[in-house]
Amino acid sequence: MPNPVPAGTIACIGGVVADRVVRLAAPPLPGTSNPGSVVSSPGGVARNIAENLGRLGYRPSLVSVIGDDTVGTSLVTGVRAAGVDARGVRTVPTEPTAEYLAILDPDGELVLGVAVMAVLDALSESDVDDAWPAAGDGAPGWVVLDCNPRPEVLGHALERARRDGAAVHLVTVGVSAPKITRLPPDLTGVAILFCTRDEGRAWLAGPGGRPDLSGASDADLAASLRAAGAQRVVLTRGAAGALAVDADAAAEVAGEPVAVVDVTGAGDALVAGTLAGLVDGADFRAAVRRGVRLASLTVEVTGAVRPDLAAVSSRTQAP
Repeated sequence: MPNPVPAGTIACIGGVVADRVVRLAAPPLPGTSNPGSVVSSPGGVARNIAENLGRLGYRPSLVSVIGDDTVGTSLVTGVRAAGVDARGVRTVPTEPTAEYLAILDPDGELVLGVAVMAVLDALSESDVDDAWPAAGDGAPGWVVLDCNPRPEVLGHALERARRDGAAVHLVTVGVSAPKITRLPPDLTGVAILFCTRDEGRAWLAGPGGRPDLSGASDADLAASLRAAGAQRVVLTRGAAGALAVDADAAAEVAGEPVAVVDVTGAGDALVAGTLAGLVDGADFRAAVRRGVRLASLTVEVTGAVRPDLAAVSSRTQAP
């Protein structure tokens, strides 16, 4: 069981999305119709992380925006049932709830993703401020911020994290190569940055005269992201696991061999498992190992979050 976590200690800010996963019956053929099947489920990076934490027994809050529609209402109802405080989710009547379409090949690997996310531009600096944990005595607060909000909102969150220092830990999640570039050129204030290789390269290729790292090793990518201000970097590698880098060392955390059913949500599970480990007092490498295990559990089932996570949570504990 996790340590007791007071309400408001962990805030997850970002996307609440309706996921639709299309699985192709055969390898994709461009330019023609492909037979397949479709499954709809709740999604969104911040929402997925919050649900994982809720199912693990923590008490996260979720901050996001949805459309004035039954899709959004259903998403909020579902995450509340998983133990998440969703009072920070606002309704925006002018846009539909965000939707993500993932097309998978027969082996469960992503072929193409399509994001319809205009509603998330309504997330504001005030939403961040309202959700921000109070800086004070006791255990530090945690803010998990995905890169779905506008650049101004992300920059505002980093400024708050710089002011609060060790009292509040800001965790940022890349989401995608285009969206991670919304982060400012100075990453000071980021306690942990989670991203893929492609996302890390995309951010490093942004404005500011940064060197070309298109052929750089994972260790060099992570070192460059740390040099830009992030205290710790977790470079996610899919089935291969993750590279965890801080001021002390770069640690390889190997993935676990599993039968892959659906890779959707694996990265979000890795973030949630890592955060759970850190909240429970694990060291950084052990916490990332826990995150990799949770990701392995997630890809064994269909959907972005494993519904029986509480029953199998003992398998996510670091040895």
